[in-house]
Amino acid sequence: MLKKLKNIKKKIVIADGLLLAAMAVVFGTTYDINPHIGMYVLAVELAAVAIMIVRSGKS
Repeated sequence: MLKKLKNIKKKIVIADGLLLAAMAVVFGTTYDINPHIGMYVLAVELAAVAIMIVRSGKS
């Protein structure tokens, strides 16, 4: 049982890493097109990161 929980936690960390990489690409692309919209995207991404940090603390 404990082994399964460790495997699930590793998968969550990998998924969060991939999500952060994708958000960096989206921000970079959006900021190149329009800096104002890029800042709004950055604000949403920072909120998502805050949620991920809170979620990881509950485990």
